[in-house]
Amino acid sequence: MGCSDREDRARVAFDRYQSANVRGDLPEAKRALQSLVVIDDTNPEYWAELGRVSLQTGDVGEAYEGYLRAHELDRDNVSYLTLLTQLTLRSGNFTRAEQLARDLELLDPANATIPLTRGYSALRRGDLVEAQNQADLLREKAPLDPTGTVLQARIHLARGQGEDAIRVLNGSLSQQETDQLILQALSAIHVYREEWSQAADSAARLLVWRPQDLSVRASLVEALLRARRLPAAREATAAGLRTASPEQIGELLEPWMATGRTRDVTDLVLATAKARPGDARTELARFLALAGQARAVAELTQPDAALPPTAANLAANALFGGAIASLGDRWAGLDRLNSVLAVDPQQVDALRGRAQLRLAQAQHDLAIEDGRKLVAADRTDASARLLLSRLFLANNDLDNARRTLWDAFHDIPGDRMIFEALWQLLARTDGPQAAQRLTKEFRDQKDDEMSRSFV
Repeated sequence: MGCSDREDRARVAFDRYQSANVRGDLPEAKRALQSLVVIDDTNPEYWAELGRVSLQTGDVGEAYEGYLRAHELDRDNVSYLTLLTQLTLRSGNFTRAEQLARDLELLDPANATIPLTRGYSALRRGDLVEAQNQADLLREKAPLDPTGTVLQARIHLARGQGEDAIRVLNGSLSQQETDQLILQALSAIHVYREEWSQAADSAARLLVWRPQDLSVRASLVEALLRARRLPAAREATAAGLRTASPEQIGELLEPWMATGRTRDVTDLVLATAKARPGDARTELARFLALAGQARAVAELTQPDAALPPTAANLAANALFGGAIASLGDRWAGLDRLNSVLAVDPQQVDALRGRAQLRLAQAQHDLAIEDGRKLVAADRTDASARLLLSRLFLANNDLDNARRTLWDAFHDIPGDRMIFEALWQLLARTDGPQAAQRLTKEFRDQKDDEMSRSFV
C-alpha cells in the first residue's frame, strides 16, 4: 500500500513537471522536481533534471546539489560528473574540482572539462604558462567548444590585456546557442571594468537565450541602472516581476537597493504587488519596507495581518507592525512586532522593524541587540549588516561599526553596498590609504567573482 501510494505521488509530481516543462514554466517545473526528489530520492535522472532546470533559472547552488546527488547515485555517468566538476569549479573550490577532474579522466580521458579545470586551477596559482598549455589542449580537444575561447580570454586578463580578452570573445560570437558562455564572460569583464553600458548590452543578449534566468535579468537591471538607463531598467524589472517566483523577487529588486534608486521603482513594485497575492505580495512588501515606503507596506499587508499571528502570516504581521510604527502608531506597532517574535524569535522582518523602532526612540542598546539577532538569523543578508553598523554608529560605537562592516566585507565578498559603506567609513576615520587598500581588496574579490562567471 505504502509503495503504491509513493509511486502514485511520484507519478503526479512527474506529470506536473512535464506539463510545466512543455509550457516553458521553469519555476513550476523546478517546484515539481523538488517534490519528486522528496518522494523518490533514489533516481539519479530526477536529481540531474533538477540540476538542469535550476541552472536555467540561475540557481547555481541547487544545480550543484542536484548533480552531486545524481553523481552519488550513478558514479559511472560521465555527463553527471562533467557538470558536477564544472559547477564545483564555478564555486571557486579548485582543489575539489581538480579531484573530480581526475575521476573524470578515468572515465573519459578526452573530456574537455579536464583541461578546462586544470587551466583555471593554474590561473588561480598564477601559473600562466601552464594555464596557456591547458587552454591550447582544450581547444585541440574541442575546437568548437566556447570554454576554450573563454579560458583564453581569462588568460589575457591575467596578463593585463583586457582589450585582447574582449576582442577574442567578440570574435567568437556566432549568433548560436553556444554564445551563452561567451556573452556571460563578456558581461562579467565589462562589469569588472565598470563599463556599464557594454555590460548591459551583453546581459541583454544573454537574456535572449535565458529568458527565465533571474540572475541574468538582475545583472541586466543593475548594469542599466549604473549606465543611467532608467526606463530600460524599469522595463526589464517589470518583465521579470510578472513571472518571478516569491523566492526570486528579492534578487530581481536588489539592484535598485544597491544603486540607491528604490524611489524610481516603488510605483511599479506597488502596482505589481496589488496584482499578485500570497507570498509574492509579501516579498514585494518587504522590498517596499526596506525602501522606506511605510504607507504602501501597511496597505499591502493589512488584509493578511490577522491577529493573533500564526506561522502562515508572521511576515505580514511583522511588516504591518513595522509600517504602522513608522507611521506614528508606535505602541500598536511594537505590540504586533513583539507578538510575532513570541511565535518566532528569529523572524527577520520583526527584528528589523523593532530595531528601527528602538533606534527612533533612542533605545540604542536594545536596538543593537535586535540588530545582532537579525544578522545571526541570516548572515548572507547585506542589509542586516548595514543596519547593524548604523545602529552602532548611532550609539557612537565606531569600533563595532567598523568591525561589523569588515566582517560583512569578508563574509559577503563582492557586495558593492557593503564595500561603499566601509570605504566611506575608512576614508573618514582611517584616511585615504586605508580606503585605497580596501579598494584593492574589493577588486580582488570582484576578480574572483568574474573568474567564477567564466565557467
